Amino acid sequence: MEQIIYIKLLDEGSIAYRPVKVLRLDNNLFKILDSPSADEIWEFQFNDIVQCKELKLSDGFELVAIKRI
Repeated sequence: MEQIIYIKLLDEGSIAYRPVKVLRLDNNLFKILDSPSADEIWEFQFNDIVQCKELKLSDGFELVAIKRI
């Protein structure tokens, strides 16, 4: 099932996250389906399998990729 998680942006000067489409593989494992635009560097990339954790962002609690599996 597709859903949205957040991935940390690198080289932004401050902490920033990008919402991305993922495929849920397991309870806390997701496969990234989106790719970054030419002007962004993501912590994780297209097709990576990532583990997520719920973190408080500016708009509330969201699933954030924390580790590549």
